[in-house]
Amino acid sequence: MSNYVYSGASWKCTNGGCGKIRNNNSQKINGNGILTIADLPVSDGTSICAVLQGAPCVPVCIPGSWQNKSLKVKSNNIPVLLSNSTIICSVAVPVVGVISITQSSNNVKTGNPFNFSGRNTNVDSPVDKEQIGTSESNQSLNSNSSDIQPPPSDKSYTSPNYKLGEDLHEKYNDDSDNASTIINEEKVSSPKENRKNRWCSGRCPAEFKGNCEFCKAPENYIVDNQLRNNSDILKNNLQSIFGYDKIAEKIRNTKIKLKDNYVVDWLVPQHHHIISGNECLYRRNKEDNSMLFPLLVKLANLFKYNVNSFLNGIILSGYNTQKLTNIVNSEKFYLAYEIMKKEIGNTDKSFGMAPEIYKFTGSQLHFGQHTYQNDLKKLKEKYRTKYPKLNFVKVYEDIVLKHLNVLSEYVYKNRYDKVCFIKDFVKEKEFFEKYLNSISEKIRRNIKEFPRKGKLNLAFEEPAYVSISALAYDIGISVEELNEVLL
Repeated sequence: MSNYVYSGASWKCTNGGCGKIRNNNSQKINGNGILTIADLPVSDGTSICAVLQGAPCVPVCIPGSWQNKSLKVKSNNIPVLLSNSTIICSVAVPVVGVISITQSSNNVKTGNPFNFSGRNTNVDSPVDKEQIGTSESNQSLNSNSSDIQPPPSDKSYTSPNYKLGEDLHEKYNDDSDNASTIINEEKVSSPKENRKNRWCSGRCPAEFKGNCEFCKAPENYIVDNQLRNNSDILKNNLQSIFGYDKIAEKIRNTKIKLKDNYVVDWLVPQHHHIISGNECLYRRNKEDNSMLFPLLVKLANLFKYNVNSFLNGIILSGYNTQKLTNIVNSEKFYLAYEIMKKEIGNTDKSFGMAPEIYKFTGSQLHFGQHTYQNDLKKLKEKYRTKYPKLNFVKVYEDIVLKHLNVLSEYVYKNRYDKVCFIKDFVKEKEFFEKYLNSISEKIRRNIKEFPRKGKLNLAFEEPAYVSISALAYDIGISVEELNEVLL
């Protein structure tokens, strides 16, 4: 069930921008013109683009490229937009933003959106069955339309058959104030149904027909063991960077004194996959054990993407876990905070560190699972009023999954039926690897920008915390408060 949307509708981008969509359509309802695929997002003039490192948001979109346009209704012979329509912003290619409509901005009564005096006969109405059945433009629209799931939003980043972290389980609210404007829109097929038999155009060049390496590449497992998530391989690759020995030595030589003067001298460097293979890229649906991102798995096999590349890694401080039994549970968060206070991975705290390795170091503590939904939920229930920024932070894996979802369900949705991955192998391999590396680079910067000490501009920043202790430390939650809730 979708809303038709009107001039003045609000939009938001996955990269932080927001604004309005306006038109000059002569069709007016209560003073607002219905929006069509010819209309484009306009920034509010104050929002910031995170991909452009804090520059003002200026959307760059291709006119007419909206996804989820209406299959039945047109205004002045142009398909109209729906409340779940989305459009790609390419201002920072290869990293793109997905712009979605967040408020439909109208007070129209339920029913035909053009049922008012002075209706223009150029408008195709959903109740005009004869026009729907015979219109050439409608036939063309049906053949070219893209059927796509609702886009990610602040409240829900989802892919087919999968629910993300605890905070993201709420259903997306389609603006309850405008509930009277809801109009039924015929349900269209999903990307999963569209791709049931193939993931490309199917128009194979003669030399590849019947023997296509892309078609043969598995989409439900990674073939090469060396390309599967492996901490030892990532460690070896990070060790190849000039200056690794200095940061490793600095971590190992760090000593922390507990309150009873016991000295912890068993810190070790940890090698963190920014895009985790097991938890994110090669993650499986809980319902049927299928891959969450089968197309990305297929392309990873075809292009031999190495999730263990140093470009997908960062060096953080961690524990020798076998010696954690030397301290009691109530001391663990105290120890974590004391380690992060050292800011071992920050350049101003690491005299003599080679600039090459500094790009791949951070000061967060790497310990425990990156899936900490339950702990975050407990903190929010207890301290959401005292620490309001808790209401905006996300679990680490959900941040990664959001980026992968955009690549799989939006970027490739607009490309997979237009390319031949074998004929254009070199170009497509470069695009795939460059896009994934750009995700890693963006998240690495957010991990490195620590501690922020609670100074989060959440309008455009997306802090990435690899552990619940790092998140709590940066928000400003005390060790005592942390122990009270999580122990």
